Amino acid sequence: TVTTVSPSAETPTPTAAPVPTAVLPAPQAVPPPAAAVPGTVTYRITGTRNLIDLVTVIYTDAQGALQTDMNVALPWTKTIVLNPGVSLSSVTATSVSGQLNCAILDANGSLIATQNNNSIITNCTR
Repeated sequence: TVTTVSPSAETPTPTAAPVPTAVLPAPQAVPPPAAAVPGTVTYRITGTRNLIDLVTVIYTDAQGALQTDMNVALPWTKTIVLNPGVSLSSVTATSVSGQLNCAILDANGSLIATQNNNSIITNCTR
């Protein structure tokens, strides 16, 4: 016996290929913000000065010694990590005719000392 199979009148429906889905990595935990380093202070001098005015800044460094920066631009900022055992932090600025102010901030940005006297000399000490 011979069996004849004739094609059906229906045309096969094309099947869509599966759409690949992106495999995303598992969400990572956001690292906590960096802890503030104990003993870190930021000195800041703000104000105004004439073009030919020289502003001098004297500040306590990491070892507790005085350092001098001469003819600085305003605003002036310096961050220091004080050595263990150094607790005094101080910043003084002088000018011939400028109006100066100072601030000392801790590692978290909180104000430790400030002087807003708009004078030719300003001093902040903690």
